[in-house]
Amino acid sequence: MKITESSYKDIFALEIEGEKYTARVLPSEGAKLASYFDKGRRKEYLVQNPSEKYIPLGRAGEFERCECSGFDDMFPTIDPTVVDGREYPDHGEVARVSFSYEIRSDSLLLTYFSEQLGYSYEKTLFEDDDGKLCINYRIENRNSSPLKALFAGHCLVRIEQGGRVIAPFSEGDAIDLVYDTEREPASMPYKPDMLSTVWGDRPYAKKYYFSGKCRDGSVAYEYPSGDRFVLEFDKEKLEYLGIWMDFGKINGTYSVGLEPCSLGYDTVQEAKRHGQEKDIEKTLEFRLKISVI
Repeated sequence: MKITESSYKDIFALEIEGEKYTARVLPSEGAKLASYFDKGRRKEYLVQNPSEKYIPLGRAGEFERCECSGFDDMFPTIDPTVVDGREYPDHGEVARVSFSYEIRSDSLLLTYFSEQLGYSYEKTLFEDDDGKLCINYRIENRNSSPLKALFAGHCLVRIEQGGRVIAPFSEGDAIDLVYDTEREPASMPYKPDMLSTVWGDRPYAKKYYFSGKCRDGSVAYEYPSGDRFVLEFDKEKLEYLGIWMDFGKINGTYSVGLEPCSLGYDTVQEAKRHGQEKDIEKTLEFRLKISVI
């Protein structure tokens, strides 16, 4: 694994070159993973904004009008909310801030401390023996009381007609359509074809949450050609899963958002309303793995 200073569009980036991939991380943009490129297939798997220059989110940007690509972390919320008198911004605070970084011999450490909300946030990226890109997370609550917060990945994977999401659930499990630009939200039994990527001429977007806990810690997107982008996660810490599907609605791009999360339904209040509640007493630690098979 080799880590070098580089660029992504017109901003600073850190390039990670592994055995099977190259990836770019943006410290100034919430330490997001902007690109994951498979060297053997010569294929980019994360959705890319078509703009020539990077559109930063910053503290006050509207997410869907900014870069809206790659793999962001969302913490301590997805939708904007107020918790214990403190404002949690849309798409979370973490995606909007700049991280410090340290290039080590075999890993990349990225860190941030929130003065406003009283937590520290660490990401360590490295490569495992199977050539997977691994990300270790350590979120520490520095407050004297439990921190009401959720973590959710926002991994926007580039999609193709006829592909499908492979979720860690069985047909008939409960699933909630929480957002759809074409119809009303609803609860229903899960059918795998709900997560097929087949679309027509009119752009639209929708989002699902599975109401139960994940059966195992892996979610994938399978292309018509058979290759799969796989996101593995610690299902004991990230127990729930959301799936965002965007068929040309945002920036004219087509993607699915794979969103393993500690709590679902976009805010801690909505999660509680659906029977999900888990504060961060001291630390939240977990690992993600990214690969293509």
